[in-house]
Amino acid sequence: SAFPGGITNTNPGIYRMWASYRAQVNVAGLLCESIQVPVTITIREAVLTPGPIAGTAAVCNGASGVGYGVAGPAGVLTPGGPTEFVWDVVDATNTVVADVTLAPTSGQNAIAQNITAAFNIANGTFGGAASVVRKIRVRRRFVNAPNCESPVVEFPVTISRNTDDGTITGGGPFRQGAHLGSVTWNTPGWGAIQSWEIASAVG
Repeated sequence: SAFPGGITNTNPGIYRMWASYRAQVNVAGLLCESIQVPVTITIREAVLTPGPIAGTAAVCNGASGVGYGVAGPAGVLTPGGPTEFVWDVVDATNTVVADVTLAPTSGQNAIAQNITAAFNIANGTFGGAASVVRKIRVRRRFVNAPNCESPVVEFPVTISRNTDDGTITGGGPFRQGAHLGSVTWNTPGWGAIQSWEIASAVG
């Protein structure tokens, strides 16, 4: 309020201002003034939201090396300085989770422009469902404090539950023309039999 006109915080730039003290009452016609004390105020440019995330929207649990990325490196803003991309993964409630591993999770310039993901969802997490959704997120932020950051960009990924291989009973050597009995798939776990296949002259 003591600075005429003030500084508009929506205009990026580097502003220099100073203050001094002097007596309001003339002493022998003099207005004695103190040394001016300067201060610099830097208003950083708004951090731009990264472009949309590109990648695979549906994977099987256990998949690794799955690529995701955004267009263009993090870059440098003036004023403000270098920025970086920061990635994380959340569930449907937007809680950060550790069952999807990203590499790298942050980096300047083009270091974290493209990442890879490994999906390792525990079977208990699926409950009775055939799949779960994880959201891969990225934001851009300044490297140096204050670490002002952009809004996040999200990319939902559906992770399908794997089936269990189970065990098979039956089979064996038989005399030609004899009853072959039954072949049974036991403990199938999650999933359903899609087909049976037969091969002859198996070595």
